[in-house]
Amino acid sequence: MIRFMTPADLPAIYTILCTYIQHSAANLAWSNPEYSQFEADQQAIASAYPYLVAEYEGQVIGFGYAHAFLGKESYQFDAELTIYFAKGCHHGLAKALYENLEAICKAMGIVRLISCTTASNAHSLAYQKSYGFRQFGLLPKAGYKNGQWYDVAWMEKQINSFDHPQRLSLEDIRAEFEQRMESDENQLKCFNETE
Repeated sequence: MIRFMTPADLPAIYTILCTYIQHSAANLAWSNPEYSQFEADQQAIASAYPYLVAEYEGQVIGFGYAHAFLGKESYQFDAELTIYFAKGCHHGLAKALYENLEAICKAMGIVRLISCTTASNAHSLAYQKSYGFRQFGLLPKAGYKNGQWYDVAWMEKQINSFDHPQRLSLEDIRAEFEQRMESDENQLKCFNETE
């Protein structure tokens, strides 16, 4: 099941994120965030951008969200994506999570999705390319973690026209997605499927 994140999901999301921080270079943070700050940050993101979870047999096994790119009004038509899944089988939910994030961002009038990915994460880069992302930059030795430098790849995907952009808030379109979720046994439906 793919659905909007609720505050009750945050402990599971925190556990997934901290696993990547502690045991990989997929996230270049050196230490786990303080939980109270993490909680506040995630709820702030979820108030303005789509924040979804993948649930399997009652457990949150993955999450993804869009968030502001560079934090200035002039960049409001770009959004950066973040997606993580617990190690192991994704039960086919990774595709659904990504597709629904993109559909919500498109409905909000976001023109371009951006991701910043550790360049050594070949699996993630291949996954993004399979969904139409292209690399537009590489920042050598951008991150330093556990005694090693890491290059960072910048990826992008255009999802709306650059001509006459019109930005809507999450609040403007969320009810329609929630209604679709309820009408299809709690599964989000992409806008593209009904256009």
